[in-house]
Amino acid sequence: MSFDSPLRSVYFVFEQSVRVVNNRISGELEIRVYFRRSVEYLVCVMKRIIVSPSILAADFGRLGEEVRAAEAAGAGLLHLDIMDGHFVPNISFGPRISRFAIENCTMPAEAHLMVTEPLRWAPEFAKIGCRYITFHEETGNVHENISAIKELGVGVGVAFNPDNDLSVLPEIIGEIDLVLIMSVFPGFGGQEFLESGLKNIEKADLIRRQASAKCLIAVDGGIDLKTAPSAVAAGADILVMGSAFFHAESYSAVVKQIASI
Repeated sequence: MSFDSPLRSVYFVFEQSVRVVNNRISGELEIRVYFRRSVEYLVCVMKRIIVSPSILAADFGRLGEEVRAAEAAGAGLLHLDIMDGHFVPNISFGPRISRFAIENCTMPAEAHLMVTEPLRWAPEFAKIGCRYITFHEETGNVHENISAIKELGVGVGVAFNPDNDLSVLPEIIGEIDLVLIMSVFPGFGGQEFLESGLKNIEKADLIRRQASAKCLIAVDGGIDLKTAPSAVAAGADILVMGSAFFHAESYSAVVKQIASI
């Protein structure tokens, strides 16, 4: 069942509640279970999934236009893939192009630092106005990096590769603002979605719920209209989309289809 608005969702739960009373469900435990499931369903329906276009897949010859069109289509978070040629084999772009993209929209931006020395680059991306700065757990010094990025006055994200067991996540889940689950190995665009990434989304969501943490869960790699529903069902709040977004005929159609999941 789909809903045109959260108001209709509320009405649905209310209507079902009335049926519970009318049918006189016996047993306090049965009633509590029913209402808990109703609330969980309502939360699921009302959850807003954020589409985060990765400008790595955009046309850099008309980058300003691309970013403005993405925002107009309903995208909610600009994704900046920063590669240094060391942590990953490729080199992408740096603060200058990132600043240009940020200045051409009002969307918040996330700098995804695929670099060996995140603290060397983090201040530059804080300076140009990034809302979140994400570094990879695999670079080490996790607690030091979190503290240093927090001092820059921005949100902290930690990324995990598909073969990472997330063993450190329970220790830091309450200190960070964003968990970025990689569903491909970083460094190249256009890769296919890995099932190990899906399992890590589920694991991250379980850790988040157990800790009652407020951080968002993002997934990056191979996300398109086919893989998005599984990622959302596993617990993702943010879908990073590259080729599936910027190579689509209609950006707004992509956002609308994601919103209907």
